[in-house]
This record gives sequence, structure tokens and C-alpha cells, in this order.
Amino acid sequence: MVRWLVLWGIGLALALGQSINCDASVVNFDFSSPLNQSRVVGGQSYFQAGLPPYLALLEGSAAQLFLPTFTSGPGEHRVQCQTNMPIFYYFLCVFFGPCYIKIAASAVNLPSPLGLNRVYIQGEVLSGNLVSLAPQPVPLTSLSGGRLFRFTGPGTGRVAVHLFVQMDPNDAYTGPYLASFQLTYSLP
Repeated sequence: MVRWLVLWGIGLALALGQSINCDASVVNFDFSSPLNQSRVVGGQSYFQAGLPPYLALLEGSAAQLFLPTFTSGPGEHRVQCQTNMPIFYYFLCVFFGPCYIKIAASAVNLPSPLGLNRVYIQGEVLSGNLVSLAPQPVPLTSLSGGRLFRFTGPGTGRVAVHLFVQMDPNDAYTGPYLASFQLTYSLP
């Protein structure tokens, strides 16, 4: 009887609305765009991908991180997500290990010289009981187990995911270059 109640409680917790909903399905880095705008993320200024900032990069000698030219959501240069962690499910996390928002890349088509090691990510907590495990830009490949945020309590929250591409003035591109990858967000 007790085992059945525990299993029923776990099943109920899984069905009670633990969720993450993100507002953008497309993040575009268009270095042929005439856009010449910078944005501040975490106190640091970054250019959005565009031809003028890219040409300025080619005149220098150091690699540089670029924000997307645009995202399909209202966040302009970032992906915003709404999270929900029900109290019962959070208590399961307390007993069985921390709960995370994880991110994974798939369907990767990043021809040389780019690769996932040149895709950077930064997590920003806008509200709620979460902490960012990448408060500064880090290579996507360096996230331990893909963990981007950790829940510190139950309830709803909002987070922003900032994606960057690292470009190097020494990279050699021949002709048009098209790259893509898919990101998947998951909860435990």
C-alpha cells in the first residue's frame, strides 16, 4: 500500500505541470545584414551579428563574440523562457538530487571553421527560484551535463538564454556559408 502511494505521488508530480516554455524557435546570426548595433549582456557590450561589425573584426587580431542578428521571439537578441516547478516535484528534487534546466544541441551542421565549441551560451535569471550555472558566456560544449540553470525552490520563473557565436579574424571562409543546429531544453 505504501509503495503504491509513493509511486502514485511520483506519477502525480510528473503530471502536475513541470514545464519550460521558450518564446523563440529561430535564432539567426546573419553576417550579411546591415545591422550595426551592440547590446549589453551581463554588464558587457557585444555586437549583434552584421556586416559592419564583422568587417571591423577582420581589421583586428582577436576573436570576438557576437549576439544573434534576431530571434523569432520578442526578446530581440535572446530567448526567454517561462518555467514552472510544482512544490511536490521540487521536494522530490530535494530528496533525489537537484533539478536543472538542461540544454543539448542536435542536428548539428557547423562546417569548418565553426563548431559547437564556437557557440557560447549565457543564462540569466529574470525572476523565480533559479540560479544560472553560466552567468558569463561559456562554450556550449563546456556545460557539465548540459546544465544551464538549477532550481533553488518551487514556483514559476523566467530566464533568458543568450547565444553567441565566436568569430575569429583568421578564419577562412570560401563562398557562402550556411550553418545550423538545434537546441533542446529539458527538465529532469
